[in-house]
Amino acid sequence: MKPTRKNAVLMIALVILLAPVKGYVCEKHAKATGSSGTTQTPLPDQSLYNVESLWMDRSGNATHLEDLRGHPRLIAMIFTKCPTACPLTVQALKSLLSPLSSAQRAKLKIGLFSFDDGETSQSMDAFTEKFKLGENWRIYKSSTAGVAELAGALNVHYKKLPSGEFIHANVIFLVDQEGVVIAKHEGLGNASAEFMIAVDRVLGADTIQP
Repeated sequence: MKPTRKNAVLMIALVILLAPVKGYVCEKHAKATGSSGTTQTPLPDQSLYNVESLWMDRSGNATHLEDLRGHPRLIAMIFTKCPTACPLTVQALKSLLSPLSSAQRAKLKIGLFSFDDGETSQSMDAFTEKFKLGENWRIYKSSTAGVAELAGALNVHYKKLPSGEFIHANVIFLVDQEGVVIAKHEGLGNASAEFMIAVDRVLGADTIQP
């Protein structure tokens, strides 16, 4: 039986209607899978890693925050030309690490996110060398918009001065493997016992050394 003109029109309309639906499904599938094609578990709504800005490390590698999932992490916002507060933040981070067991320190990553969109590989290298940052430490830079997005998500207040320096809050955040903030330490003094208990909890069974 030959297809009628009416049937042919219906078939064309059906193809047109279904084409966008197929594309939408494919796009959603692509977002839910990694580059290897394996399915990614959706991030929790409260995850910091839902921030979509692009960041660069000192080697020039581009990173989305979602790429950092999988490890508990200490996060702070700094800038490498900072003369006082940011070096003290680094010292505070090192103090947080000192009572941990070697197994705990191996699990915990540290991310320093710069307020300064003018950071260079050289400035980040110099800061890394000056403060002897270890293998688990990374410094990241982004655009002005990227910095504002992350600072907004963390509720970290900052302001750029005409000199190019920044005034900013000094806060260290502890995030779990999925980027959910579970504790924060404000200021440049020693962390509270509650913060250290949260660190111990997120790192698992190993106990903090006395």
